[in-house]
Amino acid sequence: MIPVDRAVAYDPAAAALYANGWWNSYNDVQYPRFGNDCTNYVSQAVHAGGYSMHYKGTSNPWYYYFDGFWGWSNSGSWSVVSDYRTFLQRDIPGGWVVSNEYGRQTASSQGVAGDVVFYAWYNDRTFNTNSHASIVVATAGSATHGGAYGNLVDAHTNARYREYWTLYYYNSLWPSTYAEVWHVSSTNR
Repeated sequence: MIPVDRAVAYDPAAAALYANGWWNSYNDVQYPRFGNDCTNYVSQAVHAGGYSMHYKGTSNPWYYYFDGFWGWSNSGSWSVVSDYRTFLQRDIPGGWVVSNEYGRQTASSQGVAGDVVFYAWYNDRTFNTNSHASIVVATAGSATHGGAYGNLVDAHTNARYREYWTLYYYNSLWPSTYAEVWHVSSTNR
């Protein structure tokens, strides 16, 4: 049985709070865990912020549900970078790009807490299996590593807490990384 989400306004502060609470562990009670867990983690945070799951009415649904003791089901956009980016691009209310940067170690970002950052590592601006996602948890803060000051993100697959939004401290490919900051609409249906 597919649950029905109650439509509420997206609360980016609640999304950031969830991300900060689960950056170094997994919420196995409520959600599945993947080996490459970045988009699943970001989806969990956005959902915790009140963004309703979308089961129908879109060509790219965004949902997860538990369907038995060992079973669960999710859409590709819940757990795959390129599909989640497409979901935000095509869904209503969805989201929109507020900043994009290419090949910069330290670049300014216009994003706010609760926004999603997508990374294409290999100089091609293509979001595919070599992509990554994180969530903005603070604006104007000092990163845990590297001493950078600016927008900070949390991420999974490799646990990251309050790191500079370009992840350059960990990203040896930063000169060829294309990053997009997507604002998630606060109006939800």
